[in-house]
Amino acid sequence: MFNSENNTCAPSHFAYFIFQTLYMLPFVLIYLKFTYRVIFKNNEKYSDAFFTIYLVDGVSNLFYILGDFAIPRAMAYIDIYCEFMMRHFTKPTYFLTPHFFFYMFFQFMKSFSLVLLCLNRYTSVVKPLEHKHFWKRHLHKLIIAQIILSVFFSSPTLTGPAYTQISISYVQVVYVHNIPYIRTSLFRIITIIPSIAFIVISNIILMSKLSKVTENMRKLIITTIIMSISQILTLMTFLLVYYVPAQFWLNYPNLSAAYLLLSQITKDVDMISGTLCLLVLDGRIRSTIFLT
Repeated sequence: MFNSENNTCAPSHFAYFIFQTLYMLPFVLIYLKFTYRVIFKNNEKYSDAFFTIYLVDGVSNLFYILGDFAIPRAMAYIDIYCEFMMRHFTKPTYFLTPHFFFYMFFQFMKSFSLVLLCLNRYTSVVKPLEHKHFWKRHLHKLIIAQIILSVFFSSPTLTGPAYTQISISYVQVVYVHNIPYIRTSLFRIITIIPSIAFIVISNIILMSKLSKVTENMRKLIITTIIMSISQILTLMTFLLVYYVPAQFWLNYPNLSAAYLLLSQITKDVDMISGTLCLLVLDGRIRSTIFLT
């Protein structure tokens, strides 16, 4: 946190940082085990395209968590680290550019993964006869398109150096906008609106079909719906900070602190919801992850 009254980093909340690290660590380990099972074991349970997309989402999550805890969250809660970053990186430098690029890249990857998950469940319910054939033919093309779009939408961060600045009573990394009107925040708005629209519509249709599908399919659909809700909450917190003037947050430090906590909680729920749902709903997946 940043103390706007004397322009210094606020006293360390290191305990918060440790607590958040400890509750995220088990899910990181589960993601790693799940990744190992899907890639190296060729388990028939994970042959569906859903799990390939879920794997991409999980890998994106792992790198996003690593990037989030390495700089943004550490600056928010560890005053020594915050002061170090403010002392050495207030002037634009390309030293921070790779981190910022990949931090944005994996955010876009995660958003697109959820769209693909919703599309996968949608076709399984609405077009069951064409479902397997469609995903067998187009899965890799869609993942390649996902990667290309994520690189493109993150590319503005490569056009200028990055630096630290005060935003909403905490320090964050931003980049120099050398190309007018082309920025990652604009691309996020462009992707958020159609993504939310598709996610909401597809999930309404999926919920209406829950009673007509098999038990295993129902578990995957419920997982997708819960992941969708958490993703929408995360996107809404981004829209909130994007449209509310920065001066408002600086004038109301308590609201700023509440927003910071809310945004981190929604991000964490977004990152762990998919794994948690699959573990709770599907005993077969629990057995392959924990017992083998």
